[in-house]
Amino acid sequence: MAHNFDNTITTTSTSFTGSTPEPLTGTGTSEKLNMSPTPNFLYIHHPNRWMIMDGEVLPALHKLQKSPGQDNVSPKNGGDMGAAIGTRVRDGWVVIPHDIVPGGYVKRFDGARGAVHLSKWEKPRQVGRRVYDPETDTVGYIEFLRDLMKRGIIQPPAPVVLEDLVARAQSAVDRAAAHTATEAGKAIYERELEKLHAVEIACGYRKPKPKTTRKKKTGTRKRTTKPADTTATEAADE
Repeated sequence: MAHNFDNTITTTSTSFTGSTPEPLTGTGTSEKLNMSPTPNFLYIHHPNRWMIMDGEVLPALHKLQKSPGQDNVSPKNGGDMGAAIGTRVRDGWVVIPHDIVPGGYVKRFDGARGAVHLSKWEKPRQVGRRVYDPETDTVGYIEFLRDLMKRGIIQPPAPVVLEDLVARAQSAVDRAAAHTATEAGKAIYERELEKLHAVEIACGYRKPKPKTTRKKKTGTRKRTTKPADTTATEAADE
């Protein structure tokens, strides 16, 4: 379903807060999270960065990590973010403050080798010392992106951005079309074509196919002496 991009509210807040360590839950809670340390971060968004997710055009967020000495983050004072935030804002990025959602969108876990920072929509999974890919609340994350747009924190995409999304999907189809001599190539072409149609629908360039509903049959079905196709042929001959 294509997204309604009508909104006008804006914000300029760029607060950056810490996070309280979250305990592991379930099996393996007696162990610290056996993952490589990851720094705290701020979500930021540039008006040129968009994606198609769940049939909608949604902002593709980037993480501005609090890594001292990188991306203009100060190597002093615990990694002051002021210069990094200022540079990104001057380049047109929108900084999403932690407190935009209750409790913030970053969770910190005590890791075996240092703090691990994940988004609130990622749940670490560990059994003993083995760590599996985090469980992701995709539905919750999509709602977060929608809310950022609804509240005007992120402005809707410019028409040229939508054109570019469609053009990139069309290019993928064109590349795949050159390899349809094989069954494998045909399958890839069909997948890319399906993706193109999804992008066109999300961007408003194509109408979605109407949903077909089957009528519920009521009562008992009467048995006929003639097959249905015979009856149809007779009706056409009259």
